Amino acid sequence: MIQRVQSIYLLLITILTFTMFYFPFIIGIGGKQDITVDSSIMAPFYPLSCLFILSMLLSFTSIFFYKNRKRQQQWNLINIVVFMLMYAFILFYFFSKKAELNISQYSFGIPFIIPAINIILTILAIVAIRKDDAKVKSLDRLR
Repeated sequence: MIQRVQSIYLLLITILTFTMFYFPFIIGIGGKQDITVDSSIMAPFYPLSCLFILSMLLSFTSIFFYKNRKRQQQWNLINIVVFMLMYAFILFYFFSKKAELNISQYSFGIPFIIPAINIILTILAIVAIRKDDAKVKSLDRLR
């Protein structure tokens, strides 16, 4: 189970998603002080918190579907949609709170690129699952 490359990808996705809670999403300059938009500010925004938890659960539990490769692929496709929704909610929340937080200049932090990395890793996991499935089907033909 763990020796398969897609399991490593899915474990990396889980770890990267977990680390998003510990870095600032957006660093802004507003008024007289620097403002960091991190998980403590975004925690009251429940849809985003639910998406974080959902993406971690989907990627971690998908590791254990190694015998049911079709379900594993489906869960990974759902996880890609969750990561895209995560981007949308981060941007929506930030731009809706930008005026309230009085931010004039901003830069995106490390957690903002983690969903993109996770999407790439999920695609790599899906490709590895398909290769694994093709290998199993070719061996079934030989029997």
